Amino acid sequence: MKQFRFFTMLMLCVAAMGFTMTSCLSDTDDDSNKVKPLTPADKAAMIAEMAGEYNGYIYFVNDSSRMDSILVHSAVTASDSLFTIYDFPYRALTPGIADETLRNIITNAGEGIFKDVLQFYANTSKDKGFYTFMALPLTADQLERTFNYDGKEHTIKLKYAAQIANYNIYGASSIYYPCGEFYKNEMIVYILFNTIEVDGDVRTLNRVLYYYGKK
Repeated sequence: MKQFRFFTMLMLCVAAMGFTMTSCLSDTDDDSNKVKPLTPADKAAMIAEMAGEYNGYIYFVNDSSRMDSILVHSAVTASDSLFTIYDFPYRALTPGIADETLRNIITNAGEGIFKDVLQFYANTSKDKGFYTFMALPLTADQLERTFNYDGKEHTIKLKYAAQIANYNIYGASSIYYPCGEFYKNEMIVYILFNTIEVDGDVRTLNRVLYYYGKK
């Protein structure tokens, strides 16, 4: 995990989705360090290299404002360019929710299956095997879950965010996008949620989770 450059990835993701990435790269004349358009063959080779089973973690900020993590199992499949987390932990979404009843319901939702479609947009590094990509939810309702807890049936629905801006006391912001990077069998992905709905009660999350995994 130490090899991953969180700040670098953030800058790449901020520059994605229609913005040029030139400002995120070196201004030298070295052609190997410039953005290169991807061919279908390039994309097929990239997803083939990424394909496989991963052991990883979901990282999130807990109620003590510290980074916490939960072990998850995941995979990338080359046939459909899907990134799947088989045991996505709903409890990672509880920090910041004050309603104890609501927190207990979310925690007892257990685990769900999360799927992203990986879309490569550029080869941004001279290092062979360093790939950047958008990680877009397969469907809007994939983490909708109905379950029984405390003798009642409950339904949870999650709405994803296309971007999330975090502001500090000086008014400056960091803008996060659902994107990721892969390098030497390690992968990191930003997962963004806008709202969570529990039994019709909609709460704003504006939550950024981080996935890190290794083959």
